[in-house]
Amino acid sequence: PNADGKNGFVNFVNDWLGSNSPVYIIIFIALIVAFSYFYISISFNPVEVANNIRNNGGAIIGTVFYLPKNGYHDKCDTYYFLR
Repeated sequence: PNADGKNGFVNFVNDWLGSNSPVYIIIFIALIVAFSYFYISISFNPVEVANNIRNNGGAIIGTVFYLPKNGYHDKCDTYYFLR
């Protein structure tokens, strides 16, 4: 322990990961983006949303009503988002 009663690790954590440090803010923002991306990727099904819109008489102007079944677009979306 130092003169203030804390050891070096506690001082390091308080200095670098305190709520006002830039490192804390960057980690906090990165975790928000990562968890948001993960949540949307497991909860949003674009094929289901498209079928619901189509079945209820709606349309999205400029779209084609079929989707390829090989998963190519899913790979491209993930690639371009994470790039």
